[in-house]
Amino acid sequence: ALLGQKYGYFPLPYQITAFNFQLIRTVLLANQKPIELLDQWYKEDTNAVPPVYILQPISIHLANYNNMEAKAELRAEDEATWSSIHQQIQQLLWFAADELIATEKISANEGLKLKASSIEQEISCGILDLDKAVVNDCSLCIFRTFANVESISNDSAIMTYFDIDQEKQEIDERANRLLSQLRDHKLIEKLDGQQIEQFTIDWQAEGINPHQCQSHYDYLQQCCMIFHKNVKGMIDKVMLKVGDNIFDSNPLYQEVLHHLHFCLKQNRSFYGRQQELTTLQEYLQQTCSKPITPSTHKHKNSPLVVLGPSGCGKTAFIAKGVEWASKHLMTADIIVRFLGHTIDSLSVVKTLTSLCQQIGQLYDQSLHDIPKHYSKLVIYFLRLLALANRRKPLILFLDGLDELPFNHKDDHHLSWLPKQLPPYVAMVISIKDDRNHHDEVKALKNAFPLDSCYIELEPLAIDAALQIIDDWLYLHSTTLTPQQRQLVSNTILRCSLPLFIRLLFNQVVQWHSYQSILQAELPVDISSAIHQLFDRMEDRHGQALFSRTACYMVCSRHGLTVNELLDLLSCDTYVMEEIHRYQPTQAVLNIPILIWLRLKYDLNDYIIEFQVDGLTAIRWYHQQICDIVRQRYLQDDGLQREIHSQYANYYIGKGIVSSTKGSQYSIADYHLQNQRFHHHNSSQRRSVDSNIQAGNDNISHDNLQLQPMIYHIHSTMSTQRHKIRYNLRKLNELPYHLIYSHRFDEVKEMLFCFYPWLITKLQAVSLPVVLDDFELFLSQMHDIEVKIIFDALRLSYHTLDDDPFSLAAELIGQLATLANDDYHYLQLLIESADEIGCQHSPLLPVTSCLFPPGGVLRYTLDDCKGEILCLVATSNYQYIIAGSSDYLVRIWNISSGELMHTLEKHTRAVCGAVVTHDCRIVLSYTYNSDITHDHEIFAWNLQTGEYLYNLRGHSGGPCPIVTTYNSRYALSGCHHNLKLQAWLERSQSGQDISNRLVDDDDEVMEYLFDHDDAEYYEFLIPIWNLDDGRLDQILQGHTGEILQICMTTHDRYALSCSRDQTTRIWEIQTGQCIRVIHEPKCHDYMFHLAITQDNRFAIIQGHHLGVYSLDNGQQIYQLQEDNHYHPITRLTISNDDQYVIVCYESNTVEIWNIMTGELICHFQDKASSLSQSPDNDDVCGADITLGNHLVVASGYNVPKIVDYENGKIISQLNGHASKVKELIVTPESHEPLAITASDDRTIKIWNLSNLDVPKFELPRHKKDITFITICKEKNYYISGSMDNTLKKWDLETGQLLETLTISAGYLYSIHFMLHGQVGYCFPLDTATRVKIDMANFVVTETHTLDSMALIGAHVTTSGEYLVGITIKNDIITWEMKHFKQMAKFALNAMIKHLALVKSKYILTVDNIEAEGKRYFDAKCIHVWDLKTLKLLDRLTGHTRTITCMIKTRNERYLLTGSNDTTVIVWDMENRKIFSKMTAHRYSIKSIAVATIDNKLIAASGSDRGIVYLWDFHQSECRVLFQLEGHKSSVEGLTFALNDYYLISMSTKENILKIWHTKRGYLIANYYLHANPTNFTECAEKNVIIIGLEDGRVMRLKMSSEIQMNNVTGNNEITDHSIASDSEESQKQALSLENGHSEVHAAVRRNSEEIKRRDSQIVREIDTVEKMRRLSAQLSDLFIAENVSDDHDDVLSTQMNGNNIRKDSLAPTGMRMSVDHGHDQKGFGVKAEIAKDSPVPNSDVNHAEAKDTNSTDDIVQAETLTVPQTDNQNGLTKDDHEKIKNIESTTQQVTTTPQIIEESLPQQLPIENKALEEAVKPSDSARNNNLH
Repeated sequence: ALLGQKYGYFPLPYQITAFNFQLIRTVLLANQKPIELLDQWYKEDTNAVPPVYILQPISIHLANYNNMEAKAELRAEDEATWSSIHQQIQQLLWFAADELIATEKISANEGLKLKASSIEQEISCGILDLDKAVVNDCSLCIFRTFANVESISNDSAIMTYFDIDQEKQEIDERANRLLSQLRDHKLIEKLDGQQIEQFTIDWQAEGINPHQCQSHYDYLQQCCMIFHKNVKGMIDKVMLKVGDNIFDSNPLYQEVLHHLHFCLKQNRSFYGRQQELTTLQEYLQQTCSKPITPSTHKHKNSPLVVLGPSGCGKTAFIAKGVEWASKHLMTADIIVRFLGHTIDSLSVVKTLTSLCQQIGQLYDQSLHDIPKHYSKLVIYFLRLLALANRRKPLILFLDGLDELPFNHKDDHHLSWLPKQLPPYVAMVISIKDDRNHHDEVKALKNAFPLDSCYIELEPLAIDAALQIIDDWLYLHSTTLTPQQRQLVSNTILRCSLPLFIRLLFNQVVQWHSYQSILQAELPVDISSAIHQLFDRMEDRHGQALFSRTACYMVCSRHGLTVNELLDLLSCDTYVMEEIHRYQPTQAVLNIPILIWLRLKYDLNDYIIEFQVDGLTAIRWYHQQICDIVRQRYLQDDGLQREIHSQYANYYIGKGIVSSTKGSQYSIADYHLQNQRFHHHNSSQRRSVDSNIQAGNDNISHDNLQLQPMIYHIHSTMSTQRHKIRYNLRKLNELPYHLIYSHRFDEVKEMLFCFYPWLITKLQAVSLPVVLDDFELFLSQMHDIEVKIIFDALRLSYHTLDDDPFSLAAELIGQLATLANDDYHYLQLLIESADEIGCQHSPLLPVTSCLFPPGGVLRYTLDDCKGEILCLVATSNYQYIIAGSSDYLVRIWNISSGELMHTLEKHTRAVCGAVVTHDCRIVLSYTYNSDITHDHEIFAWNLQTGEYLYNLRGHSGGPCPIVTTYNSRYALSGCHHNLKLQAWLERSQSGQDISNRLVDDDDEVMEYLFDHDDAEYYEFLIPIWNLDDGRLDQILQGHTGEILQICMTTHDRYALSCSRDQTTRIWEIQTGQCIRVIHEPKCHDYMFHLAITQDNRFAIIQGHHLGVYSLDNGQQIYQLQEDNHYHPITRLTISNDDQYVIVCYESNTVEIWNIMTGELICHFQDKASSLSQSPDNDDVCGADITLGNHLVVASGYNVPKIVDYENGKIISQLNGHASKVKELIVTPESHEPLAITASDDRTIKIWNLSNLDVPKFELPRHKKDITFITICKEKNYYISGSMDNTLKKWDLETGQLLETLTISAGYLYSIHFMLHGQVGYCFPLDTATRVKIDMANFVVTETHTLDSMALIGAHVTTSGEYLVGITIKNDIITWEMKHFKQMAKFALNAMIKHLALVKSKYILTVDNIEAEGKRYFDAKCIHVWDLKTLKLLDRLTGHTRTITCMIKTRNERYLLTGSNDTTVIVWDMENRKIFSKMTAHRYSIKSIAVATIDNKLIAASGSDRGIVYLWDFHQSECRVLFQLEGHKSSVEGLTFALNDYYLISMSTKENILKIWHTKRGYLIANYYLHANPTNFTECAEKNVIIIGLEDGRVMRLKMSSEIQMNNVTGNNEITDHSIASDSEESQKQALSLENGHSEVHAAVRRNSEEIKRRDSQIVREIDTVEKMRRLSAQLSDLFIAENVSDDHDDVLSTQMNGNNIRKDSLAPTGMRMSVDHGHDQKGFGVKAEIAKDSPVPNSDVNHAEAKDTNSTDDIVQAETLTVPQTDNQNGLTKDDHEKIKNIESTTQQVTTTPQIIEESLPQQLPIENKALEEAVKPSDSARNNNLH
């Protein structure tokens, strides 16, 4: 309580009890006082219980009092009249109260209500009426008294501070007496002295004047300090009581508590529904108390669904069920969720996660095991449900299933609902059943078809509805007159839905008995009731205020917080004008919170609070209210856009309320506003202050409220680290409102084409959420640039989902070439990504190196690690299923490309799969023609990935499985054997052997023994029941192998074709063969068949292809000539049953008209026919789409799109690196897609609707890259490929310059002479030397060597000698100048590795005979004289095969790795072992060497993904770091950028990993999207060039910022403070915060300055530290207010040396460098790959950045980039400890805005130059090749 010397306003009591009112009249009459005014202004209301007298509205008697349309004179007259009436009534009440209290007819408290001021009434409610023990813990009183009261009687400001008697013009003694009694007695007696603070000050002119009186200024300062200290102390006291209670900060606890509170609130409003409640109670009792037997499991243990239209009371019904269960099922655990009410119940994934957390806690399960991805989360949820037991049943109540997202084309979002619940589990769900939710209800009824699973809520009975109203009236202490009750009864006859009853009650509860109500005034349905509610709200609160409040609530994306609503209303000129009309004398800058509280009180039954983005938001509770708001207020599209635009301005930071006529802002008003929006930057404050002081009436309040993307949170405790919190409200809401306000250019400029926004939102939320924003934009506006970015993000879905910080690399890699002047915003996006992205992605492409978006390719699915053997799609084309040779079945979502399930149970390669037509069950099988094994046919739940059962009995054969259209049965053809017959007999006898192996059953084996003389073969068709997997029946009759089966669409018949030259038609119900079809002219095997959807015709391939009638089995047409015979690979019937598409092995496709037998199209892929591979001559699939388009997958790796009307190729689907084996084309009723699977182990999804979209073709080779060689002198590099071409690329730009085809064969290396003017190469398997003019890039000479064909050639570093390896493994040396042969030696052994040393020696690792023994394991090194090829020495030390070797630049040391898990360092001067590294546990696969801090450093990688970093500058090797992260063999290592960074790669992972060699942590991953084959580095250009197996050549630059992140020897850091409020940076920050309109120009303007500052910044490990440093680097673009400096500095390194390269002379295997050695490891054989399981990644979890419950101080800063998490850095706990020991000391938090930069010396001092030179690799030795 803040009390001065003014008692305050005396309001007239709104109501007086009838008893007291009569006492008042009696007293007044007895004292001859007039009572006419009382009788006129107070009316008796007998509806109240007990009756009361109500003060009438002023406007009833004074019509102009509140009428803003009336003239000012009339309004002033009524105001004066009311002031007089008010004073007279007040005097009468005061007199009566004093008399009644004196005679003790009423109590003092009752009298207080008649005569107390509003101040005392509030203090009484808040302090005096509370218990003293309670109030002292939560109260504070501050009293202020003026010392010289007698001297102020003539002061004009006196009325502001004192109560004045207007008649006497002096201080009101009555008010002063009441104030004294309140202040000096009541409060003093109630409170302890510690809760009261008193101030006495002298009066000054104009009252309180801190500007001229120092004592007044001191008083205000002390008052504020006391207030702050005491309130903070109260909060701290409460927090101490809470203590370390984990529940208060536990998000799960908060989630559960919110739903329970809402449940209690809804339960209080429930009445009736006894019959429905009984059904619910019986269901719960039966489920929780009785065990479910297998016979009843299917029918009685499904979820119970509550259906009903909106407003029928489903939520209250669910709440009542929760109450009943908690009282009667005491042992059960009850979980309730009102979906859509919290952020964790807005989506399926979040809801499931929350449910899993709660169930896990209830049943003592670890919360760390909860998966994040949907598919695994569903399986985990189902497993948790199975934990329920008899002692501890589980009940789940889920209200509002319609609140979760639902795709009308995909019911996958309902798949998490278990079709059959485990025992002792009950689930009750509710969903709206109306026209707006028809699809959801239909999907639900398909999932739960039994009627017993549903409770339908009908409208309430009339009697029940009336009883409900009576009960509610009773609770409100009111009733109705008989006439009013009859009106209500008549109204309920029209509508009795609970929502209508609630609306009607809220109307009638305000009726008074003296009012006259007409039937016509009452609503007739929910719509009219809502309209009447809105009318009342407009009358009571103002039309502008209520309508805009309703509109803002409707137009929000996910609700809005109260603060947001108040700010938006304060920014709304329409609302503020209305307020200023009623308060013209006050400068109101913001909507007072009291106005909202009054409105909220009246709307309390129709709005709900829920949790979203870590905050409490509000929204309309019922959808009908939202519909009425749109109908009533938002029919004008312009107004809708205006509302959304206001939202957008709010989140951008534009527009606090503008000044209005009649109301001017004072300086005090402005500073009060400025304190609320405390995060203004200083320049803006100065600007506005100057406008105010200059007397400007119209003040620009744009940008007063700045909305950052990230909040920086300091901790006042030294032990806590700096934290960040994302502004999720802005990130989620701003795109939505900008789009719906049609501000599309701003969306592009500020969001979609603005890299900082994209990377921040990716890190804060997830890629699907970002894509949703793009889809929303494209649904409103077609924009080619946005579409390109959207497609690029979708192409990178898996990469970005795994690592958001790869965004810059993905965007540049896809869009760099497209970013030109034609695409302005795209160009700006790439520029900002290049400038900023390098801070957290050290490797970035120089130009486009990924397949670009905008074309037909939508996704590449590269999850398969084995050969893809089958590919099928579901009938709704929502999912694809692939089986592979790695024994796995994988399921993807077609629309998103997300891997839904990986099904693991098979023990053999998965040869085939099929999906039931209801998309419920997947059948995967491993059988083939082999009949000697039991074959696996596994059934899986498609939606959950759960294994169901094994279809036993199949004994081999090539016939695929088919399912009936009703999804009840599965059929296949197989070879009959006795085991199958025995299994059938046992199954038909009723014994359950569905999960038992036949071979293990003694009785079956006895049966086989008894029937050993029976015929072994018979060809049968088994039919399985898919409900339980049992074998239902067997169809017998074929005498040859059954090749294919087809079902008719009505499931009455099955057709099977066989090698017995027949096709049989079977009746499924009876199992009888009703017809046998023979080919009429000639008899041959019948291989393929297909049936039209109308079940009239069958197309069968015998000797010829024919159309047969199913009615009589006769051939109608023969579709081929008699002499035409080509093997057919596939038959496909078009969706309209008009055509059959026939695929042949001869790369030919034909289309025949089924009805006429006419050949429509004959297409032969001649390009594929000319392929050198004999396997590339068949068509694996073809289908019709887009009217006249034929998709053909034939021959090689490029499917064709053909216009079948003219046979011309329209387009090609380029992208696969190997042969396409499977093709699926969606029908015309779906989005036109083609899905292809290839031998390159990838699946690609193509969008055929983009065939006409111009597409940038990525320059690349057509086959694997075999080598990359850099010519630094001429600034280019050469790539060679298996496609017999060389390509010349610009080293600076990465642009393709020229292409040269080598007819002699493909190359594995090129050797430059004469400073790069001439190149020599030696085609594989030829004795040919090719000379190339590199300037003109033409072959100038082809010379045949006097030797056998070469398979490898190496040139010495000096360029003097050539060493060649022949196809028979002879070693030959030539003198290069004249190509004169010097020596030849017949090695007669396969050379595994080769290296040249100092142009004198040749080192080989081979299988050679020596000393009478043959060494097959290649574990020794032979040293040869280069000129004479004499054996000089044998280096022995390894015990198993040597796998890799490398040498230092001065060739002093040689390092070799072996399968014996050791690395040996050889001293080549004495050819002895110098040292040995033995830390590895697995085979060594790669080595690299470098020098760091004057020490010899090596890195070695093993076949289990482990990399060790170790030094060997002394004879004892010392391990520095163990680098974990790879999941398979590390086959490539190189040091980069002065050797302070290590790059590792695996040919199976498609990922580069960049490691910090000084600190031993993972900096980043770089995703290649294909297996790497080789790489090379150019240290001078900071460039790494990588060749991939799909023919792409990637030129990547190492960012200069990373390069300059130096590490000093003593780990010292120099900090430099950057002034963030310089004039230039302020201008740029303002332009950015005003809509980012000039950000891209600012990026370009300041790029050089930014680079200069970037070079001084130390790269941080910690996530938050990265964020803060990047904020500093971009201080010219953004204003960061105050960033805490209480962090640990982690140093990066400076790179001084170059790296080592490896090359090979062979196209496959591990390849060594041209002058270091070669790897001949199976020139046609792949490198050895470890088959053991990979070592799991040791990366730790992401650092928590979203701490929404923190009580730390928050400082806001607009930040462009977001930090990498520890997961990206690959830090383990041990790593953190190591780093912690070398981090710099913690800096103190500063109180002024500043950002710290850190700089380091540019170079490391290297004392031992000789050592540096010794270990520094040669520039020519920087090529690394992998396969």
